[in-house]
Amino acid sequence: MKKLARKLGAEYILLKQDLDFSSAMRFALDEFKKSCHAKYPLRQLINKYIRNLAKQNLQGNEYIARVYDIEYVDILDLGQLINEQRGGGILSEFSKFKGKCHYGFLNALLVWNGLTLISGYTRNELKKKEICDVGSGSGELEEHLLSLGVTGTHLHSVDVSRASIERQKRLGINVYEGTIGILPATLRFDIIFLSYFIDYDNNQLATFASAIEHANRGAKIILEGRLPARFLVGQSDQQASNTVTRGRFAFEDARLISQAFDNLAHKVSRTAKLERLVVGSRYVYSHFGFSRLPSYFLVFKVV
Repeated sequence: MKKLARKLGAEYILLKQDLDFSSAMRFALDEFKKSCHAKYPLRQLINKYIRNLAKQNLQGNEYIARVYDIEYVDILDLGQLINEQRGGGILSEFSKFKGKCHYGFLNALLVWNGLTLISGYTRNELKKKEICDVGSGSGELEEHLLSLGVTGTHLHSVDVSRASIERQKRLGINVYEGTIGILPATLRFDIIFLSYFIDYDNNQLATFASAIEHANRGAKIILEGRLPARFLVGQSDQQASNTVTRGRFAFEDARLISQAFDNLAHKVSRTAKLERLVVGSRYVYSHFGFSRLPSYFLVFKVV
């Protein structure tokens, strides 16, 4: 990755080389694991519910939205869904988790100065930015940005999951249900996060083009993903013309994504150049359990 960043004229950051960041990450990770451990008794029930979803032959974004609804919905609401499916008798197992959704993640953006390392903006600068998080999920990034002093009027989120949207409405921010294409054409942002959904996105070129169109000049587009990206929900046409991530290795996908942004220059009104390539980890708790996943941030500057 370091060689690729140099070849593309981008700064390279390996987060674990920053000792202060690593120390902060270890502390945050310990707290995150404690929170996750309390939810393990629910996994078997939730996995059975999701297996039943798979039998319904839902397609594309509809299946993705329904699966993530299960993870982002408040625990008692989830208990009610499963209770109805099983014919009653299990709500008491969910009552002690009231108010907690079943999904959570921890990545560099949420720890100490990770957001500054990746975006290049200080805390005071972030407060003045119009920010959009596409693929906002369970809202950890939104909560973190609000804690840093970003106001709800400056913060926008987009997700295909209705449960995600309902959770974030309660944060007092601007929310949109769907993909980035649902955003009003007049909206412009200073920072756009494309948050770890590239392996679910079967129209990556459209997503990248929309992000550029919704960016102000000088804005940052921060794409986080697991690379190489492998589609997880049945898409078999990975050679389709709108699919960028066809590489066998992480560095190949990073190069292909950078080239795709370059090639969009003749289709959109602005250009986006890779400014920074950051390598780290994302820790996730979901119905799959607790896992550590690779996390690659590609930071583009719109000019």
